[in-house]
Amino acid sequence: MTINDFFAILIENGYDPNLVRINDNAADNVFFINKNYYKYEVGYRERGIVFEPRSFSTEEEALRYLLKRIAGVGDKGTVSVKTKVSREVQGRCQGDGSRPLKK
Repeated sequence: MTINDFFAILIENGYDPNLVRINDNAADNVFFINKNYYKYEVGYRERGIVFEPRSFSTEEEALRYLLKRIAGVGDKGTVSVKTKVSREVQGRCQGDGSRPLKK
């Protein structure tokens, strides 16, 4: 998954692309992905405080994690009742856009 794919999935599913900032350390009330030397840092920033920071070795891992966080796709591939993410998007989160997730 590339950054363009990531934003396309957000838009296709009705999420505001402004929810996420790439390499922007100043924005507040947003999810972010920052490249820091050899890792990608992901989290949510509110009033200058970073919540739930995570680090990943590849950009693709970081994007998949963040898509799951925003879209509400659980670790076991289940979608919460509150989200409107399609099975196709769930498959993309698992790295395979051609088939739905198994329960």
